[in-house]
Amino acid sequence: MTTGTANRLRIEPRPEFAKILRDEQPFARPEAGTVASRLNGRFDRLVAQSGTAASPDVVLRLCILSGVTFSGAAFVATENLLWTAVALALGMLIPLAALCVARARRQRKMEGQMPVFVAGLAGAAREGRGLAHGLELTAADTPTPLGEAIGPAVQRMRMGIGVEAAIEDLPERTGLTSMQVLVTALTVHDRTGCDLVALLDRLANRIHARD
Repeated sequence: MTTGTANRLRIEPRPEFAKILRDEQPFARPEAGTVASRLNGRFDRLVAQSGTAASPDVVLRLCILSGVTFSGAAFVATENLLWTAVALALGMLIPLAALCVARARRQRKMEGQMPVFVAGLAGAAREGRGLAHGLELTAADTPTPLGEAIGPAVQRMRMGIGVEAAIEDLPERTGLTSMQVLVTALTVHDRTGCDLVALLDRLANRIHARD
C-alpha cells in the first residue's frame, strides 16, 4: 500500500459513535424525578466515584448475594426471623460500605493530584497547545486515579466530540468540587476563547488556597 493510499484511508473522527465508550449501566432516570430515581442516582454516583470496574447492576447483584448469604447464615444459626432480617440488611450494606471507603480514598488521592494537573494544563497552554491537545497530554502524564478518571473524556475528544461535551460529566464521575471549578473554567474558555493561561493560573491559586 502506498503512502498516498494510507493517507486517504485515515479514519476521521465520528462524534455519533462516542456513546460506545459508555459501558456503564445506570439505574437512575433523570426524567423521572421520583424519590426512587434520586436514590438510584446516588447509587450510580457511588459506583462511578468509587473507581470500581464493576457496573451498577453487578454491584447490586453483589449486594443481594451478600444479603442472602448473611441472612441464610443467621437463620441457620438462630432460626429467628428478626435476626435474619437484620442480617439481610447488614449483608446488603457491606458492599456499599466498601464502596464508600474506596470512594473516600480515591477522592483524597485525586484532590492531591489536581494542583499538578492544573499546572500541567497551564504549562501546555504556555507552549501554545490547544485546550483539547493540552488535556490529552496532561491526562497521559497524570497517574491513576485522576488520569484514569479523565481518560474517557480524552477518548471522546479523539472521536471528534467537543471539549465541553467531553468533560461535562467529570464532576459527577469524580465527586470533586475542584473538578467542577475546572470544568466550568474550561467550558468558559471553550465558549469565549478567553486567556487560557491566566484562567488556569487563577484556578491553580484558588486550589492552593483551599489546601
